[in-house]
Amino acid sequence: MRQYCLTSIRIKTSLQAILLAALLLVPDNVRAAGLAREVTFDIEPQPLETAIIKFSKQAEIQVLASSIELDGVKSAGVRGRRRIEAGLQALLARTGLSYKTVSAETIALVRTTSSETDADLHLASAQTQPQPQPAPTTQPQPAPNQPVTEEITVVGLTESLQEAVKVKRDSDAIVDAIVAKDVNKLPDRNLAEAVQRVPGVVINREFGEGERVSLRGVSPNLVHTTVNGHNVAVADWFVLEQLAATRSFNYLLLPSELIGMVKVYKSPTADLDEGGIGGTIDVRTRKPLDLKPFVWSGSVQDAYTQKSGKNDPNISARVSWRNDASNVGVLLSAVLDKRNIRRDGVEVLGYFPMANGTLVPSLIGSALFQQERERKAFNGEFQFKPADRFELNLNGFYSRFGANNINQNFLAWGSNA
Repeated sequence: MRQYCLTSIRIKTSLQAILLAALLLVPDNVRAAGLAREVTFDIEPQPLETAIIKFSKQAEIQVLASSIELDGVKSAGVRGRRRIEAGLQALLARTGLSYKTVSAETIALVRTTSSETDADLHLASAQTQPQPQPAPTTQPQPAPNQPVTEEITVVGLTESLQEAVKVKRDSDAIVDAIVAKDVNKLPDRNLAEAVQRVPGVVINREFGEGERVSLRGVSPNLVHTTVNGHNVAVADWFVLEQLAATRSFNYLLLPSELIGMVKVYKSPTADLDEGGIGGTIDVRTRKPLDLKPFVWSGSVQDAYTQKSGKNDPNISARVSWRNDASNVGVLLSAVLDKRNIRRDGVEVLGYFPMANGTLVPSLIGSALFQQERERKAFNGEFQFKPADRFELNLNGFYSRFGANNINQNFLAWGSNA
């Protein structure tokens, strides 16, 4: 997990918060004055989240806050000319929040303790009265900076994008990546459709789902796919594709819930297996040492399709554990997905020529295609990393895709009538 340091704040990523910051260019003389400057405020009573944004713009300072803490909190507002510190205390009165000074132009909002809350309420009520302007000789000096020990976290999609950029930057080859730092957070439910977001990737769709991937304009059978660095082979459900088997990989076998990262190699390297003329796609499952000490999650989804008249459930579950030293971890995950497909159509399977050379349909069919898709997948991971340069991974991945189907056709053979 990446950490960023800004003065004395540690900002790290997690799922529970976002960074709310309004950063303006402040002159040097304004920075020196810090929170002791006097500013005219005009902030009406409103939700604290929007009030903080207005306060940051009017006071020309940066405010760091967690949207989770601000959600649902109301502020009484602040009006009139007063010092920034006094205006902030009035704005936060009866909200259960206080602030810590980070620098002369940066503050961070934090939760107050019970003793701090009582004192802040008395102070805020006293400061609601107009304050006389102090003489220049008696103006108090700004308080020294106080260290902030709270951790403000930025999350989710931002971290995934940062990790993808890191993979691209650190690679010796031309590589693009898609990273899902949170459970079931790939951009699309289907893995092939998630990969198509990478420049130069095109997918083939069947019945509305992406199945095969074409890279840089070459045929899908010239794109090499690996799972955790290992070669994989698949069998197709469609009879014509079974008769003309190729090395192309069917991405219907890989549910996105089990995937943590996808690397798309557009140029070869010595450590990659041969076979990817168009490129190589390496699919990585999740690792327990990359997650929190104990994580469990699950999801249940259901979709009703009017054409088939049936419900399509999707169930996934995951549990992961690692020790406090982050050198031993175990992860188990499973997915069950069902989908019912029905297609009604009219087909022309043959023509016969007329006397004037015109071709007329001779074999017209009314087709009814029905299919029951069932995808089962299981993944188990054991990870042991006693030293930085030694790591042992034991991985077991099982996936089965069933596609029982019936294709009926009522034919009208005009030439034999």
